Amino acid sequence: MKNTGVILLLLTTSVLYGQTKTWVKGIVRDSLTRLPLPYVNLIFVGQNTGGISDSAGRYSMATNNPVAQIMVTCLGYRTKTITVLPDKVQTINVALAPMANELQVTVIKPKKLHYRNKDNPAVELMRKVIAHKQENRSWSYDYFESDKYTKIVFGVSNVPDKMMHRKSLRKVSFMLKNIDTAKMVGQHILPLYLNELLSKEYSRRSPHAKKEVVYANKKIRFADFIDDVGLMHFVNYMYQDVDVYDENITLFTNKFMSPIAVLSPSFYRFFITDTLIEDGLKCVRLAFFPRNSKDLLFQGYILVALDSTYGVKKIDMTVGKDINLNWVKKLRLAETFEKEKDNRWMISADNIYADFKIGKDAKSGVFGEKSVFFTNPVINHPYPDSYYSGDNFTILEDSMQRSGAYWKKNRPVELEPSESLAYKNMDSLKTVPAYKRDMDILGVLVTGYQG
Repeated sequence: MKNTGVILLLLTTSVLYGQTKTWVKGIVRDSLTRLPLPYVNLIFVGQNTGGISDSAGRYSMATNNPVAQIMVTCLGYRTKTITVLPDKVQTINVALAPMANELQVTVIKPKKLHYRNKDNPAVELMRKVIAHKQENRSWSYDYFESDKYTKIVFGVSNVPDKMMHRKSLRKVSFMLKNIDTAKMVGQHILPLYLNELLSKEYSRRSPHAKKEVVYANKKIRFADFIDDVGLMHFVNYMYQDVDVYDENITLFTNKFMSPIAVLSPSFYRFFITDTLIEDGLKCVRLAFFPRNSKDLLFQGYILVALDSTYGVKKIDMTVGKDINLNWVKKLRLAETFEKEKDNRWMISADNIYADFKIGKDAKSGVFGEKSVFFTNPVINHPYPDSYYSGDNFTILEDSMQRSGAYWKKNRPVELEPSESLAYKNMDSLKTVPAYKRDMDILGVLVTGYQG
């Protein structure tokens, strides 16, 4: 097991860059006071992606699409557009000018504002979201079903490059070129495990029941590396369901209070950062942060519909650096919801990204991603009670026999280039003579490597 873990680390170092992306980070400040500006909106011009500065004015965001500029906006400040270098990692510190009288020459540093819930429009809006949450979740229907596509990706991330360029790996060099930099900002991922599922999910409100039937199943795993390094321990955690409308969200044995929980205004701070049009619907972007940075809480933003439903359009959140999750280094959760004809909201996408520790080297680890897409919802179509009896998760016997054409037709989203290449690499790896023996020998060599 120990040898194989080192082999995995060695594999990831052979190529650090495959797919390029534009990554921008820095600090946003007031141009006069030089104080950091929290909760500032930053977007890539011409795209819907971006980020929000944290309580210390820091931001970090990335995109794989062609981009030349970022736009920075904040209430009370002049909007600023800044040129960026495409396909580069860069630090850009931003100074925003206050929208004040141009003749004003005296600068007065404002006192630190005391946050409170009373008369706070952000908290008032959040309470309306909470008040409507039971009617805006799929469990509000007597019966609900939808097509479901699940994709689980695991790989090894970020290893020091001092072990790279080993001649021992020449036979599998094609595999080592499949490095993905798109999954998480600042990470370089070598995919080693990929599982796709096409299924039908059914739920009944009363008595509460849920059933999922998998009719297509596709999986790759590179040799015994996955089991030997204990990767399946991490993989199993990623299959759990997450519902941000729950009072508490359990992730990797840790229970977090949801920002949409009834008591969330007592534990989170909420800020209105922007109003925007999303899919033709007027929305408000709410940033949220823990009152105590060491509590098991999230930070991020919620996009709330400004209509009678007060439904959540999007939510994107991470875990702060002050929270100790043992072997979890980074964690991000994002969900998207769509409004149905009856004005209720249904989840359409659910994503979890996690970076796990393996060994003592904090820079190296295992990256995991779960992406779930829900399509073709059917509302209030009843099934007999017998349908919900037996196992609540069933995989059809012929689910592994679907053709490539079938998958291409039925996936709701395309695979990432690195994921498509992983399938090809698995086939190619089978043709390499005695590759398992070579890897075992390499493992013995690497075990004695002292750097």
